[in-house]
Amino acid sequence: MRTKHCLTVVALCAAIAGAAGCGRSSLDITELSTDEISDRAEAALKNAPSLKMTFEGTQSGHLALNKKGDCTGKVTLPEGRLEIIKVDRNVWLKTDGAFLGTAGLNAATVERLTGKYLQMSIEDPNFGDVAAVCDVDKVFEDSSKSGGELLRGKTSTVDGIPVISLTCLDGTTVYIATDGTDYPLKVVIGGDRPETVTFSDFGEPVNVEPPADKLTIDASQLRFDD
Repeated sequence: MRTKHCLTVVALCAAIAGAAGCGRSSLDITELSTDEISDRAEAALKNAPSLKMTFEGTQSGHLALNKKGDCTGKVTLPEGRLEIIKVDRNVWLKTDGAFLGTAGLNAATVERLTGKYLQMSIEDPNFGDVAAVCDVDKVFEDSSKSGGELLRGKTSTVDGIPVISLTCLDGTTVYIATDGTDYPLKVVIGGDRPETVTFSDFGEPVNVEPPADKLTIDASQLRFDD
């Protein structure tokens, strides 16, 4: 990322651009330019074998994912609550009645799905975008459409870890670790609807178990309203 690009987070997908050069070193990144700091942080995050994202704002919850594509988490959106489980090429979603009512499903299907997991393949055209939130590579796709110069902020701490902040002209602030691997630890999006995403548990195992068959319904059995 150069100064014409800014690090941003968009909805569940925390879109982060990839770049070269990262890792743990004795280098004091606070002495680098804003572009160099950002490049190292982006690359460190993209190359993480696994991580956990925690959301606060209009959407809240957490999502743990790894490079294999395994994923598990719960998120509360304005439309309702959503639980997601992904193992290999299969995805299970469990939502509440409020969320189901906004998904284009007829009333009978909404009643049938309440309390159950909806099972689908990542190839399902109706739900492909949902599965994408568990794909590390897609999570960190290029976010160059959001532009702006990076402004250097002060050093501080996030959960006791020393960080330096970089702020985009749109008000988005990224807090990057200055001790150990140069991971971004927190992103705060300003504006009328502020959002915060924190990153943690880098390299920790993501233990995912599919739900019991009796609790699942195959997505191919669904009927959508016209």
